[in-house]
Amino acid sequence: MTTRRSKSGARQSGFTLVELLVAITVIAILVGMLSAAVIPALTRAKETAIISQMKLLEHGLEAFKNDHGFYPPSFVKINFDSSGTERPVADKKALLLRYLNKIAPNHREGVGAVGNRPIDGWWDAVGQYIDADHGDDLVFWLSGLSKNAQYPLTNNGTSAPVAYNDRTIERQEYFEFPTGQLDAHGVTAHFQQQRGVEASWTYIDSASYNNGTSFDGYHVLNSVATPTKVYENPNTYQLVCPGMDKEIGMPSVQWAEQTGPGYEGLINIIDRGNLKPGTRHSDNICNFCEGRLERLTNGVLDSSAVQY
Repeated sequence: MTTRRSKSGARQSGFTLVELLVAITVIAILVGMLSAAVIPALTRAKETAIISQMKLLEHGLEAFKNDHGFYPPSFVKINFDSSGTERPVADKKALLLRYLNKIAPNHREGVGAVGNRPIDGWWDAVGQYIDADHGDDLVFWLSGLSKNAQYPLTNNGTSAPVAYNDRTIERQEYFEFPTGQLDAHGVTAHFQQQRGVEASWTYIDSASYNNGTSFDGYHVLNSVATPTKVYENPNTYQLVCPGMDKEIGMPSVQWAEQTGPGYEGLINIIDRGNLKPGTRHSDNICNFCEGRLERLTNGVLDSSAVQY
C-alpha cells in the first residue's frame, strides 16, 4: 500500500495499479490451488456416496434372492429373447407370470377369461412402459410389488396401481428409493443418479447377458482370431451408475478388448455417432470393479480409446 500527500498536505493511503494487479494475481493463484484440491475431494465424496448407495442396492437384491431364490430379472430378459428379438406381448406377459409364480405361488393375476385377466390391465397401464435401460426394473422389483399374495401386481385384481408412487397399498420394499432420484416417466420411474441427470442407473441380471439388446458388460479375449466373451459378474448381475459426467453411455459391443496381457483399452463404450465433446464414460461406477469403470482397464485411462 502506498501513502502519499495530497495538494493540501494531508496524507492519503491507497493501492497503486501495480499493487492491485499483484494482489489479484496472488488471489487467482490461491483460488486455483484451492480448486485443484477441493474439486477432486468433492468428486471422491460424490463417488463414495454413489458406491454406498450401490452397496445398499446390492443388499436389496440379495434380500430379494434370499426370499425368492433368484435375482430380479431384468426386463431385457422379459422383453427380448436370446437373439435380441422382441417377444410378442403375450409371451412377455407369460414370462412375467412365470417369475410371479415363484414369488407368489397362489397369486391370481393370470386368472380369468382371455382378454379380461388382471395382468392385461396392469400390463397396458404399467408393464409395457418398464424400461430395463433406465433402472425402471430396479424400482419395480425392489419396491413395486404389493404384499397382497393373491394380487402382487394389481393389489385387488381389478385396477392397476401406478408402479412407483402409489403409496396407498402395502408394498414389499427391498430398497427405499430416494424420491429425489426418481424421475417420473409416465406411469413408471427412472432411477437416476440425482434429479436432472440425463442417464439413469442400469441393472442387468446374468440371465440376460448376451442377448445383444442392452448394457452387456464383457471383454473379448483373442478377438483377432476366435472371439471369446468374458462377462463381468457372470453369475449375478451388473449395476452401472453414471459418473461425474452424468452420462452412462450405450455400449454397443463390449467393454474392452484383450489381445495380450491386461486390457488394451475401452472400445465401443458408446455409439460413436452420438458422442458429446469431452464426455468420458469410463467414469461410470460399476459394482463389478469396485468403483469406476476405468479401474477395469489396467491403467489405460489416458488412452485414445477411453476419452474421445
